[in-house]
Amino acid sequence: MEENKRDEVPDPESSRLQFIKNMGEGGFGVAKLFKDKVTDKMYVRKDIQLNGPLQQLLFQRELQMLIRIRQKGCEKHFVCLRNQSYNGQWGYILMDYIPNSFEFHSFLKQNIQNLNWTQRFVIMHRALKALARLHDIGITHRDMKTTNILVDTSLQVYLIDFGLSCFRSDPACYQQTAGTPAFQDPQMARRFATRRDPSVKFSPPTFTENMQNDLWGLGICLAMMFHSRDAFYVKAGQHTREIQANLHGFFKRVWHDYSYPRVSKEQEAIVRATFPILQSIFNAIFIIPLQNRPTAHKLLAIWSTYEKAWVRAIFNVYHRKPVPFKVLKQGAVKNLQQIQINPKTKQWANDNRPVSAIAVRVASKNRRKRLNTVA
Repeated sequence: MEENKRDEVPDPESSRLQFIKNMGEGGFGVAKLFKDKVTDKMYVRKDIQLNGPLQQLLFQRELQMLIRIRQKGCEKHFVCLRNQSYNGQWGYILMDYIPNSFEFHSFLKQNIQNLNWTQRFVIMHRALKALARLHDIGITHRDMKTTNILVDTSLQVYLIDFGLSCFRSDPACYQQTAGTPAFQDPQMARRFATRRDPSVKFSPPTFTENMQNDLWGLGICLAMMFHSRDAFYVKAGQHTREIQANLHGFFKRVWHDYSYPRVSKEQEAIVRATFPILQSIFNAIFIIPLQNRPTAHKLLAIWSTYEKAWVRAIFNVYHRKPVPFKVLKQGAVKNLQQIQINPKTKQWANDNRPVSAIAVRVASKNRRKRLNTVA
């Protein structure tokens, strides 16, 4: 009997769970940390007071999302659902506890001065992979912001809080306004604002447009990470349009923050060798109009075109080898329907513009080749 108790997950309202502390409070619920007295395992329980139809809807929706995620596999990018209960007045969702994890906003406040360039790139890559995985499952988050992203001390990224999310197969869900204004695509915000005008026919966003809106919100979060001044992310709501209008200025400020003597010469060499990745990712995320924005998978494809150059740059720096570089003038990427490069012409597929490139010399068996990657 004792072994069976150890194998089973306790009920969220069970006396087996010992309250440890409050983890945080959101608009629709409170997260609390509990310890299982039998197994000593830690759980997070989200308590949602069901005092109205909206709260009941959000509880049911988040539960459905977590069940789908658990069915598809939640170990790498999401917090797994373990049990749930409902007693009429309160809904309880019991989830795994991620030790040494922080909300992204808190993580940046505590660690932004200590994160080096490479660590920020690791977080960006893992966040894009988590969002791409969520979209693969057939779910749009619809409220991407710093408080809905967890980062642990190993820099693993987890997406949380799916109360406003929608399934691909539920277009009626898309008609409901969702998201936090500071992290919402301005085009999406304007579209929902037209619902108040009876003379304008409201057109609900599609699943693809919701995915692109998720990407905008994630882009705002990542931009906060790369610009280390507090004013940038404290005034995030004022920057959603400014990033699009003055993206070049954003790159210039980031470049300024990561230049010698603010960072070591070794770090500066890595920054210079990998800076076009940052430019390409953010140019793609903040494309206007919304319909031209690539998916998270296509952004990962951009990343893969740089991967060898990035790894080689870091390898060369740590082995004290010179890293040749040439940063050319960057422009917004206009055509990202196919994230591919013609290896002969070094141009975008379906586009006649030349590729802005960073040259990184790599060794081969018989000769040295020059590897051009998209900027």
